Order: sequence, then structure tokens, then C-alpha cells
Amino acid sequence: MRRCPLALPAAAVLAASGLVQPASLAGLALALTSATLGTFGGAILAMATGALILCAWLALGPHGGKRLGPATAQPEFRMLSWIAMLFAAGMGTGLVVWGAAEPATHALAPPGGGGLSPASMRQAMVLTFLSWGPHAWAIYGGRRWCLRGSRSAGAVR
Repeated sequence: MRRCPLALPAAAVLAASGLVQPASLAGLALALTSATLGTFGGAILAMATGALILCAWLALGPHGGKRLGPATAQPEFRMLSWIAMLFAAGMGTGLVVWGAAEPATHALAPPGGGGLSPASMRQAMVLTFLSWGPHAWAIYGGRRWCLRGSRSAGAVR
């Protein structure tokens, strides 16, 4: 794996600028985030929805019963163990940190403005569910299928 020789110096400069002028770095981060979401927000949502549809099709369609790996291979972990690992690694840690903070943040400053209204609180829960609901599980599940499929490439039966 190749490493970028500029990554460490760039990170050091970024960290130092954050220590010296935190307001400037916060403004830059906000501007970059707003520009990225304003430009690619719809595409990001479409890709997450595509991942959800693909995972549903793979699980419920004709490929759902296909074994990955040799016919005699036994799964390393049971399904419940996989779900527990996915939850602990991604969803669990994120929900512990953001479980209450994300809806509160969205309710206080919703994308359309007008915070702390019943409509903004409903919208906050919708946005939170989108972040941590089926779309996120589809992305985690897709990673699992990709990793498992790459380990047994050519052995799909």
C-alpha cells in the first residue's frame, strides 16, 4: 500500500492552524461541508438508497441463498455475531455519541431554518432516522458482502 508523503505534513499544518485560529478552521470546515453537501447531497442520498435497494435485492432475491466460499466451508461467525459486530463497530459507537446530539442539533438548526418548532423536531427525527436507519445498515451490510466476496473470489456456488 502506497502512502502519500504529504499526508502527515498536511495534517500537521491543519492541526496547527486549528490551534492558532480555531474560528478560521471552523469556517473553512463549514464552507467545505456546505459546498460538498450542496453539490453532492442528492447523489449521496441516491447512492445510499441504491445500496439499500441492492442489499434488499441480494438478500431477498435469487442470490440470497448462494453460498460464498467452498461447499464444505463453515461460517466463521453466526448471523447474530455478525449483526452484533456491525452494531458495535459502527452503529453502536455512533449512536452512543450522536444518539441524542444529532436530533437535538437538527431540531435547533434545521436545514430550512426555524428551529425549535414542532415541524423542525419532526424533520430532525426524519434526518436522524435517515442517518442511522436502513440506509446505514445497507451500507454496513454492503461492506460485509464485499469483504466476504473478495476473500472467496471465484468460489461462489
